[in-house]
Amino acid sequence: MKSRKVFGVTLGLVMAVLVLRPAAYGDETQELIDAVSNNDVKQVKSVLSRGADVNAALDSGVTVLMLASYNGNEEIVKLLLEKGADVNAKSRNGDTALKGASDNGYTNIVVLLKTHQGSKKADTHVSSRIGSTPNEDAGAEELRIAERYDESKRFVEAFQHYMKAANAGNNRAMNAIGYMYHSGEGVQQDDQKAMSWLRKAAAAGNSDAMWNIGNMYDEGEGVEQDYEKAMTWYQKAAKAGNSDAMFRIGSMYDKGEGVEPIFEIAWVWYEIAAKAGNITAMVLIGAMYRDGERVEQDYKKAMSWFQKAADAGDSDAMNAIGTLYYAGDGVEEDDEEAMTWYKKAAEAGNSDAMNAIGELYREGEGVEQDLDEAVTWFRKAADAGNESAKENLEAQRNDSRGPLPFASFTKPGSE
Repeated sequence: MKSRKVFGVTLGLVMAVLVLRPAAYGDETQELIDAVSNNDVKQVKSVLSRGADVNAALDSGVTVLMLASYNGNEEIVKLLLEKGADVNAKSRNGDTALKGASDNGYTNIVVLLKTHQGSKKADTHVSSRIGSTPNEDAGAEELRIAERYDESKRFVEAFQHYMKAANAGNNRAMNAIGYMYHSGEGVQQDDQKAMSWLRKAAAAGNSDAMWNIGNMYDEGEGVEQDYEKAMTWYQKAAKAGNSDAMFRIGSMYDKGEGVEPIFEIAWVWYEIAAKAGNITAMVLIGAMYRDGERVEQDYKKAMSWFQKAADAGDSDAMNAIGTLYYAGDGVEEDDEEAMTWYKKAAEAGNSDAMNAIGELYREGEGVEQDLDEAVTWFRKAADAGNESAKENLEAQRNDSRGPLPFASFTKPGSE
């Protein structure tokens, strides 16, 4: 049997080093190396809790993170990364943990390592114009003035103050200028200047500028469409903490846009994005668990992800929770609780929820039957463009006998 290469040495050689040279390392270092080599998760946790060096390495420079990556032990890799293991460390032969995982086809570990590689936590819940990574206090006052003008749609004044902040070195302002040149707001549209400013912002560490550059290549806006370049910039943005980029990387692997379609990689990126606070990812994961779409159906996990998104204010998630309660999927059937969630979603502008409320009033489920109230809600949903509500309104107008059987209508909350 051919032995797989691990960072320039064979697995057999690694084990020989471990067995023959225990005295070369401190007790805790040796314990950690042994535990990682033996895939002993419990022992790894124990040794790390006692303060073992998370970057412990063999004489060859092979670190414990490299060993865990080569072994394909995702749980140990996560433990080491959480403790601050150096993703970029190299052995004497120049090998890295990422290379070991990639060479052996451990996709999940590759994604984990790439995500942690040079990562910086950033607030991703901001507009793509402003950006998420302030550059110290450079131009801070001008930036605040620009943002106030921007919010009031006085784009010409906003642009002028963004320029002052950018010239003072503020990378959020640089990103804003790039965005405005691209959109033509407050200045003549010029994609060449847009790209120039976005690159300046990206070079200064602004993750939203990285996202914006990726999006331009992705959509072919102002540049020739190039999925490979888009992916490169999305990966940079993801490493800098941008959850939108994390989600888009997942969708590119899901759809096979510029890369081979591999759902397993897409799923990992969706989870990473969701855990980083991306609401779209939370809702998607919830829907996939609810529907059993390419994952094992699990209503409790679906509810958990919908709840996270709803807590963040997402109306689609609120509507989905309402439907789970209405159908009794993973929870006890409860029409009143369903109505509560549909009303939350409706208050947030969700037309599917408005239509669902109308149907519950029409049928008297969770509330006292009230056809006038049903029509009111159908009209609200129809005015918001909901096709099911338009059909319900038409059916109600044409039915001189009173409420139609519920089975002739769509299920509350469905599209």
